[in-house]
Amino acid sequence: MDELGKRLARLNGHLEGDSPAMKQLMLMKLVELLDGVPSFSDGAAFSVPSDESTWLSSAWALLDRFEASKGTMFRIAEGELETDAEEALKSMKRLIEDAIAELKLDSSLAGREKIGHVYPPNAQYDYFKDLTQIVSKATASVFVVDPYFDGNAFRDYLSDIGSIEIRILGNCWLESVSIHAKKHLAQYNSDVQIKRSAALHDRLIILDSEDVWLAGGSIKDGGKKPTYLIPLPADLARMKRDIYEEIWESSNAFEVAEIDGDK
Repeated sequence: MDELGKRLARLNGHLEGDSPAMKQLMLMKLVELLDGVPSFSDGAAFSVPSDESTWLSSAWALLDRFEASKGTMFRIAEGELETDAEEALKSMKRLIEDAIAELKLDSSLAGREKIGHVYPPNAQYDYFKDLTQIVSKATASVFVVDPYFDGNAFRDYLSDIGSIEIRILGNCWLESVSIHAKKHLAQYNSDVQIKRSAALHDRLIILDSEDVWLAGGSIKDGGKKPTYLIPLPADLARMKRDIYEEIWESSNAFEVAEIDGDK
């Protein structure tokens, strides 16, 4: 599945019932789209792939997930690009602006003007609920960077995501991670890879090599102490992803098979 296909699959669904953290991610992505409208010159919108065609597909996917009627209206406006590009683009931008305005008025986001969510001490359930929903949106891969990720964190956040690729870059507690990983592999025939590095500081969850969430502390302690989950803007997400892909490539593999899964 190509990158655009992953994005569309992950966004498929309904915004209703999403956690505030996911609604904030939707808001951030809509703002990024509005700030990055391509030129739509020389028929580029009808060339695939192009910046214009990618923007159109991403904008439609977000609006359709936000509200099906907005997705339909966006497609109608898109169909008018050839005959009146200026007016069609105005209509598409207005739809995005309307969705942004509605999200800013969403009662569940009251008091959360800043992107991301801060959790007070002993908010384990809220943290668990938000992070499990975030991870569930992955369709191809989950890459966890956390020096203190452990087996219980694997069980809590990764055990239900099926046969997609799972990569864990950690340092301590990898033996306990490996026990859970081996059992997951046996049941789902999943692609679980574990590597060890001492050069870790951030705690990140990277979904489908695109969406990057920054955690304020080790995932295994999520909600016990004050912490946060913040989705990074696209430019920062790419930078973080590239940094940790490079560390991953240079790190030592921790073989899942070296731990007895029957312990």
